[in-house]
Amino acid sequence: MPKDVADSQARSVEMRPKRKPPEVQIVGSPAYDLLLSLYIAFSQRNADFELDPQWWVTQAHEKCSPELLATLSLFFGDEEESQWCAGRLCTLLWRSPAPHSISATLDWLAQLPPEDVLTVLLDRDGLGDDWYDTALELIRAHSGKKGGKNEPSKSVQAFARRYPSGERAAVIRFLTAPNAEQERLINALREWHALVFAQEEDRVTAAVTREAAAVQKRAAELSPAELFASVVKGIEFDLPAATERLVLAPSALIAPTVFHFHWGETTTYCYPIPDVPRTASDSIAIQRREMVRLFEALADDTRLRILRHLAERQMYLTELSEHLKLTKATTRHHMVRLRSAGLVTVHIREHLSYYSLRRETLDEPTRLLLRYLGLTSSQ
Repeated sequence: MPKDVADSQARSVEMRPKRKPPEVQIVGSPAYDLLLSLYIAFSQRNADFELDPQWWVTQAHEKCSPELLATLSLFFGDEEESQWCAGRLCTLLWRSPAPHSISATLDWLAQLPPEDVLTVLLDRDGLGDDWYDTALELIRAHSGKKGGKNEPSKSVQAFARRYPSGERAAVIRFLTAPNAEQERLINALREWHALVFAQEEDRVTAAVTREAAAVQKRAAELSPAELFASVVKGIEFDLPAATERLVLAPSALIAPTVFHFHWGETTTYCYPIPDVPRTASDSIAIQRREMVRLFEALADDTRLRILRHLAERQMYLTELSEHLKLTKATTRHHMVRLRSAGLVTVHIREHLSYYSLRRETLDEPTRLLLRYLGLTSSQ
């Protein structure tokens, strides 16, 4: 599930034995931003992003027909209401034979067997250990059939009852008409690409390709943990135990959020492309943006209260929400800002995540201001 952090009330984390480092794959594909643009456009969390989401979302929605908006909302609605979100499809993109072309990647997705696509979209916590085999059997039984119009079988209805009531109708469609649902999904993506994302495509492609090439050069000299730390800011390197492949996918749209997704043996991190100075004036502008990000993170009463709590001990999102008397969504928004400003670290253990204060950065406001003003601490 695409989140800057996951959430749990658990208060302890087991130490895990050392394991073989994962294979690292760096993918500079604009298709990630195509999917994540849908998350931004249809998630209630779009205020987390720096791209002026209210204006961007309004403009994007105005270009789409009511029918297209309804289809996109089904597949890419807010993760707290629907699990069929953009992040799940991102777990497949590293396999694309033509990652630099959105059109070719969509053609490839359309040619995948329905079970490859729909099982990813059906995945969620709490379905039971047999969910994948059961879903696979039901999808394969209906592949190639028109289906979906008659009363679903008892097996399909029983499987759908594993989901919240508001999601069951869509689950039944996935299981009884998998080919039609996959076609509907891909056609909606093609329309969104043509109507909305095409105007961003050249800029996004150039940015993610350039960043991927720069990271690829560093990959030969760094361990997976070191490489991860150099691009994914504020998140501890500790992948799920089953991870054999780590995919690093730069994004031109999602700053300051980091998304992570796990499917099978692959863990994918989509991270915002950092500012890279090319001239002296660029360097000064980047320093200003760093200061604005940091001081905006500090210039908020709630975020200052969060830092005070974390100064006492590491805490989970649920704990912080309870102390602050805020919703988890609101608390998560504040944590995105604090992590992006370099003030906290997110620690992820399987489905558990918690936050700690980065004590070594507490003098960062003074250091940044002195550097920007061209002063030293002794002046």
